[in-house]
Order: sequence, then C-alpha cells, then structure tokens
Amino acid sequence: MAGEQNGTDIFLAVETSPSSGVYTIVGGQTVYNLTLNNNLIDITNKSSASFQTFLAGAGTQGLNVTLDLIFSSDAMQALVRISARDITALNYRINMPIGNLDFAALIATSGDSSPDGAALTSNVSLQSTGSFTFQ
Repeated sequence: MAGEQNGTDIFLAVETSPSSGVYTIVGGQTVYNLTLNNNLIDITNKSSASFQTFLAGAGTQGLNVTLDLIFSSDAMQALVRISARDITALNYRINMPIGNLDFAALIATSGDSSPDGAALTSNVSLQSTGSFTFQ
C-alpha cells in the first residue's frame, strides 16, 4: 500500500538553542499523534438551503501533537518541564520519512506514569503557536 510509514521512523525533536537550526531528539516515543485543526469560518445564511456553508481558504489552523515518551536525557526532561512551567514556546521538528514538519509550540499538558518495575513514561501535549512549515 502506498504511503505506509513505520512509526519508529517518526520522532519529535526540539531546537535547544533558539534560532540555531540544531534539533535534538526529545526522547524515545512509544505513542505519537499529530492532528491538524482547521477552525473554519461559517458563512451559512438563508440562501444556504439549510446546509452549512464555510468560507474556503479562510480560518485559522493549528497543530496538536500528543506523545508518550521516555526522555532521552535529564537535560531534555528539564527543558520540557521548564517550558511547561513557564508557558514558553519552543521550536519543534517532527522528522518523518517524507519530510520535516517545523513549528513553534507551547506545552498544553504534561504528566508522568511510573508503573512498578517499568520505566517512567511521560505524556506531553503540544499546541502550535504561529505558522508551521512542511519541507
């Protein structure tokens, strides 16, 4: 089937020094979800014949990325935690076999799970701020 991708080939990286263009892998991901949100502009009116109508090419877009991961280092864990606490945007890159998706994001949620006898797993949800590029 065309378009199949191995999930292990997709990973999240963060630009550790602003505007450096150097990205570091955040950690080993066990679950990854990417959602493109389009907030459409409703232009439904009496002449729409009871059908909802939207303005094409208009509205706002955003990305939501959620992942479960095991941090690659204490430094990466600290970077994410401080960014969440201070509500600061960082530049992220999603590396995929078909290209890279670059975006700035704020951490919307962050939490940990530490089952007995297993590695600490963190759950992080990123919400994009500003534009994003796919290359």
